[in-house]
Amino acid sequence: MSKKKNTLKDLDDFLKQQAASLVSPKKLPSTPPAQNQEVENTTGSAAQETDTAAQFVNAMQNDDNRLSHICDAILGSYEHVRDLAPEEKMLVNTALYIKNPKNWKDAITTYWRNHK
Repeated sequence: MSKKKNTLKDLDDFLKQQAASLVSPKKLPSTPPAQNQEVENTTGSAAQETDTAAQFVNAMQNDDNRLSHICDAILGSYEHVRDLAPEEKMLVNTALYIKNPKNWKDAITTYWRNHK
């Protein structure tokens, strides 16, 4: 009886192995939050996020280049995030791998060098 392959586990193992040999982002010193910071009104921003998500889903349904746009959305959402969890780093690396299949090592190295 043949053993079933778990391609997601294989991808996870592969990316972990490659990530060990690539450049890791440097941690920035965290600055304490401002003392009397005003709380934003989240009602308007929640409605805006819902509209944006709906527009994104509608655009993706009729787009032939969905995968590239999804990877761009992933990379854009982490553009200004400094402290990423290991799972988030793996997601970013996977998006870079999908967008740059021929030179993914360079893309990942360049991304993390520029991700300050």
